[in-house]
Amino acid sequence: MKNLKIFIILVACNYAAQSFAQAKSEVPVIVEQPQKSVVKNLLYVAPNDIYDKVDKYPEYAGGHSAMEAFFKKNLKKGSKIGRVIAVFVIERDGSVTNVDIVRSFSDSAKSEALRVIKLMPKWKPGFNDGKIVRTRCAIPISFQKLAKESVN
Repeated sequence: MKNLKIFIILVACNYAAQSFAQAKSEVPVIVEQPQKSVVKNLLYVAPNDIYDKVDKYPEYAGGHSAMEAFFKKNLKKGSKIGRVIAVFVIERDGSVTNVDIVRSFSDSAKSEALRVIKLMPKWKPGFNDGKIVRTRCAIPISFQKLAKESVN
């Protein structure tokens, strides 16, 4: 019972303090209603968004066969045979950035793949909803295929 009386007194004091503070306030508070947007349903593409799925994917200048020729020309022959998977971003201007090797059979193959991907010329960028966007791409690099062809 004693706790109930204390609780009632605290609630009454709190209520009185709030009403006193409101009555003493001389500065009027203006609350603005949120304005409705003039432009509706516009797709805003942030400059740093990276898309995994797009309407038109980036293309290597000259196509897939030109990309294979680029790798044949620039990859150094190694004694090990295997495959490396590289992931990178094609920027709006077609440049290759954010290169990462997600799977590799050796450290030397990983470093060689990184070196060659950074040498790549600019690509044709990807498009989504008619706008040029940054696009994430993944490519496999087969050291087996390149090593066999370079021996001949």
